[in-house]
Amino acid sequence: MTSAQLLVAAKDAKDAGYFVNTPGLDLIKMVGPGPHRGYIVANGVAYVASGNALYSVSVANNVYTATNLGALVTASGPVGFISNPTQVLAVDGVQGYLWTPGSSTFAGNVFNGLGITPSVCAYQDGFGIVNNVGTNQFYQSALNDLSSWPGLNFSSADSDSTPIVGMTDNARELWI
Repeated sequence: MTSAQLLVAAKDAKDAGYFVNTPGLDLIKMVGPGPHRGYIVANGVAYVASGNALYSVSVANNVYTATNLGALVTASGPVGFISNPTQVLAVDGVQGYLWTPGSSTFAGNVFNGLGITPSVCAYQDGFGIVNNVGTNQFYQSALNDLSSWPGLNFSSADSDSTPIVGMTDNARELWI
């Protein structure tokens, strides 16, 4: 498998640009049935949402091994990921899924009973931060614990009342 590079011709050229094959990308492992909906690399292990499942991908002696960790409620749409030193959280717009490396199962619906349906997430200074779909509200986890979301740890994006559609940590600032 090769990648393609777009070359743009001079301003007065007849054609605006063209694709040229360039070497460098190789398929190393197929993970799940697809489509790939999101991923994160945490502590040397890749976590991938593919189709309606969550996978871990580890490597030993140049052999990549994909392990199905469990099913997601959804089978399409983006999946957001964050991690702390001991946990990985995936959100799919319906619920959150928590994986603790070394455990045999992952916890589905981390936000059960809290009224939170997250679709995007960010990690900052030991705290997980998620949105609530269709609102301008965001929630903060307990310190270094993505399984605990105290009920009073929330706020609103005050400058705009439209629903939150993305967030990221940029230089220790939360951008929403």
